[in-house]
Amino acid sequence: MWVQVDFDERGNKAIFRRFSAQAETIRAAVTAQLETQISADFSKTKLASRHLFAGLRVYECRVNMGKLPALRVAFTVRGNQATVVYMSTHIQKSDFSREVDAFLK
Repeated sequence: MWVQVDFDERGNKAIFRRFSAQAETIRAAVTAQLETQISADFSKTKLASRHLFAGLRVYECRVNMGKLPALRVAFTVRGNQATVVYMSTHIQKSDFSREVDAFLK
């Protein structure tokens, strides 16, 4: 399934600044993971927060990056468009959910 993935600048700035040399690799890996999750009907996806982003529920999944640290990604989906709202290297669900809640408030 084809999915258009956009990255919210405010929520992803820290990751892209920290890994600026690998930004395109991160974008490609996150896009591939989201396409997999959406085509598999969100098999390994959970709600990231009770708060909404642009009126949509925020889901999360883990993206393994090989030599880079694993990322946890919060995203929304509307039709075939996904928006990555927030990314973090804190992969424990409880810590990540707290970060997303603070970001969305």
